[in-house]
Amino acid sequence: MLLIVIFSRSQLVTEAQLFGVELSDAILSLLTCHHRHAGSSEPIVELVKRLFVAQKNLSLQYMPEISSTLLSLFVVLIQSDLEYEQLSLLKLLNFLLKWKSEKGMFPNSHFAGMN
Repeated sequence: MLLIVIFSRSQLVTEAQLFGVELSDAILSLLTCHHRHAGSSEPIVELVKRLFVAQKNLSLQYMPEISSTLLSLFVVLIQSDLEYEQLSLLKLLNFLLKWKSEKGMFPNSHFAGMN
């Protein structure tokens, strides 16, 4: 019975994390699909970063689906003209890539403490 409860919680956490990835992609699409004003990307990038920092702080694993967010961030970076926008984008990319490099620490688990 305990395994069923753990598995169902794990499934809910995975779904919630996937929703966070989808939400971040939707938010970033606002920057890549529409003409934007100079300086408008920094608050949006900060919002996306907060979504991922919250996931990492909850000891969730980096998911392969986050690669779509990385791609969107690179597109926004290429389109960006302002150095401070580029810096915030690079900081987020750095955070995500460091998180991805930690992936192997807890294989087959979405929780660090479940092993």
